[in-house]
Order: sequence, then C-alpha cells, then structure tokens
Amino acid sequence: MVRIPDKILKFRKLNQTQITAIVIAVICVLVFGLFVFLPVGNKDEIKNVIIEKGTGLSEIASILKENNIIRDRYVFMLYTTALGAGKDLKAGKYKFTGRFHMTDIVFKLYVGLSEPEDIIAFIPEGYNIWEIDERLSALGFTKKGQFAKANLDQEGFLFPDTYKIDSDNALYVDSTGKLSENSAINSIKQAAVIQNISDKMRANFNKQIDPLLKDLTFDKRKEVLILA
Repeated sequence: MVRIPDKILKFRKLNQTQITAIVIAVICVLVFGLFVFLPVGNKDEIKNVIIEKGTGLSEIASILKENNIIRDRYVFMLYTTALGAGKDLKAGKYKFTGRFHMTDIVFKLYVGLSEPEDIIAFIPEGYNIWEIDERLSALGFTKKGQFAKANLDQEGFLFPDTYKIDSDNALYVDSTGKLSENSAINSIKQAAVIQNISDKMRANFNKQIDPLLKDLTFDKRKEVLILA
C-alpha cells in the first residue's frame, strides 16, 4: 500500500477546510440576498408606519418587522449599515404599497420620501357651506357637493379657521399629489371623512363661540349667526 506523504494530507485537509468555508460563505450570501431582494407583502397591500425623530436603526428595524414590511430586522440592520445609511434614516410618516423590496425601503427612509402628515385647509371668514365644500373638494377630501349636502343644517356652525387635516383623509389625491376620481372609495369611508372634518369645525365653533352665546337657545344662536 502506497503511503501518502503527510504534507499532501495536510494540503488536502487545508483545501477541504477552505472549500467548506467557501460553501458556507456562498450559502450565507444567497440567504442574505434572498432577504434583501425578494419582496415582502401582497400586490394590493398598504402599510403605514411612523418613524419618530431620534429613532435609532435598531428600533426602526423593529417597527418595520412588526408591520411585516421586512423579513428580518438583523438583515435590515446589516444591509443598511453596509450601505453607510444606518445613521441617516429620516423620521416621518411612510406609506409602503404593494410588494416591498428592502432596497426600496432603505432608499425611501434614507432620502426621506415620507407622506405629508397634515394638509392645511384655510376656511376664510364669511364662507358659506357651499364655499367650504368647494375648498375641501379642491384639496381632495370630498367630491364636489358631498360636504355641503351632508352639512346643510350646520350652516353657520362651522367655524372659519386654518385646519390641519390628516393627509389620509384626502381620498381623492393620488400618489403624485394630483386630484383623481377614485371610484373605488366606498360611501362609508367618504361619510367618515366628511363627518371627521365637520366635527373638527363644529368643535372649534363651540370652543370659540359658546362663551359668547352660552345663555341663548339653539334657535336663537342660529338666528344671531345668520344675521351676523
């Protein structure tokens, strides 16, 4: 039997170790790539998350994982750190639609492509219910005529002011910020938005006017307001 020299055996063992290490490294890279490049979520899915100012990378990763936007928080942290973006993710309100790729998620947070949290609606003094309706429809909160028809009995009780209204209520604004005719919006959601805005304006009215008219009946208040 031919004896294989010890040097050759050591060389073969060294090669086996190297091969094993390479195989493990390749598997790790493939798994990492799957986590990074395979999308998460469904085609019609929408996820909203809020990243507060001062939130660190670890907490951001946890928020994204809890909302099923990423598969693994540690892979997200490693990938983001490798890109040099770990300390530069921006705070804000983010909307993720459809299937989410980690590359797109990191880019969105790094650049700060957040959603506007509020839309400013200025209702000037002296506006009647139809003029208020026109202003709100121009901002995409309702279709023209909907708000006025739902609040005809509130004429005079919706206080003129500058209102901050959550952008989620802008049902008729598309992803580019333009007005759109969205026929998929159901009537319940439309009614909820209208009710939310009218409640906000009525509450402001009560806060501002009640101290002045607290001794008058509802009918007397309305009479005074109409005359005013």
